[in-house]
This record gives sequence, C-alpha cells and structure tokens, in this order.
Amino acid sequence: MNNDITSETIKDFRARNRITQDELSKKLGYSRSMIAQIENNMTEITPRTKILLKYVIEEVDNANQRTD
Repeated sequence: MNNDITSETIKDFRARNRITQDELSKKLGYSRSMIAQIENNMTEITPRTKILLKYVIEEVDNANQRTD
C-alpha cells in the first residue's frame, strides 16, 4: 500500500471491499458527510485521519486474508 492516503485511495478501498461511506464513517468515528467531503476533495485529509485510515485499511485487508 502506498504510504500516502488520497481521496482516490479511499474510493478504491471502499469499492474493492464493498464498504459504504456510512460503514467507513462508523469505523473512523466520523460522519458520512465528512467521508464524502474527503472523497470529493472538499476538505483536507489530516494526518490523524490518514493514520486512522491506514489502520482501518490494514484491519480490513487482514480480515479478508483470513477468509480467503
């Protein structure tokens, strides 16, 4: 995984794992509208958010590897 999280990274991750904005927002503790704003480049992805996203992406990827 690339070290930098972008709006495209988030969209690709959600599409690949069939995760809705609502589901991702609950995992991160953010509102669905905040996820939409991030994905549409309407708000900057903070360093804290990048850390949380990397954690969630790793968690989901690891869970998928266990079920494969």
